[in-house]
Amino acid sequence: MVRAPNLEAMLASYGIKPHNDIVVDKISKMLGGDFLMPVISSYESHEITKGFTVATFLPMCRTFELTGAAASLANTNPGSWGETDLEGIKEGRATQDSKDIPAPLVVSAAVEIDSEGNTQGAKGALVVMGSSEFANNTFIASSGNRDLFLNAVSFLAMDKEMISIRPKSRNFEPLFISKIQGIMLYVVPIILIPLAVISAGIYVFIRRKKK
Repeated sequence: MVRAPNLEAMLASYGIKPHNDIVVDKISKMLGGDFLMPVISSYESHEITKGFTVATFLPMCRTFELTGAAASLANTNPGSWGETDLEGIKEGRATQDSKDIPAPLVVSAAVEIDSEGNTQGAKGALVVMGSSEFANNTFIASSGNRDLFLNAVSFLAMDKEMISIRPKSRNFEPLFISKIQGIMLYVVPIILIPLAVISAGIYVFIRRKKK
């Protein structure tokens, strides 16, 4: 993970302190996703997340500690933690220990500020997401990701009438599957089913020949 000390210091000055971690989510893996792509279904009461009942996916997500006027928007589920051993993550291993940050974890936050950077009598806003990938072309169509992103943009633009849960289109949405499921999707239709048909044909041929 690339560190940005100046950005981290700026966020901390508004009450949003980034942790140097990555969320590991066991529930996401159980649902066929990835350990490093937490499924977010717990939202706080805020204009951005008002009426949110759908899950969002935040891949490669870090967490925050909030103080002052900063408000949490979304939290991880109890089966997750903030993994601080980033080298272990690179090597494909993650084990929760005393150095890690326990759930629930804040993965998105917002704070209203004025032109001087104060949170009193605010006329501007700051919204922070723990993942920069949740709104890219791969994940934007995943469940509630688009709504979360557009609601955050509307909030920043002070256009609160545009904050809503938008009707779902019938556009393609990606299906996330595990490695084992991917192998099975290949093996069953490409190998097992044709093999079964061929075996049945051979069996019928032999039976008829014996007659």
